[in-house]
Amino acid sequence: MPKQKPDLSQALKSLDNRAPAAPKAEAPSRPAKREADPHYRPGRDGMENLTGYFPPGVKDQLLMLAIRRKRETGARVTLQDLQAEALNDLFAKYGLPEIAPVGRKEGQG
Repeated sequence: MPKQKPDLSQALKSLDNRAPAAPKAEAPSRPAKREADPHYRPGRDGMENLTGYFPPGVKDQLLMLAIRRKRETGARVTLQDLQAEALNDLFAKYGLPEIAPVGRKEGQG
């Protein structure tokens, strides 16, 4: 007669020497500080993210323009700087205040 396979679930239960689960701690009454979040950036407080989807060539051209502007000015030029400049040009075209911040310092978003 073939040997019967052991019941593994019963074997595992018999080897379980762990202590009973500790009671769950109560949730904190207030949310954790944002500084504890590794993605938190203080310079982004009060700011909103604007995104769009374009063909890859648009991004490539924007990157080339950022490099060219950096060479011309000798200063760091980010994609955000170029986007802010473009938004301000659009606002001016329609008679609105040019409020998009250009040339924000490192760590400000």
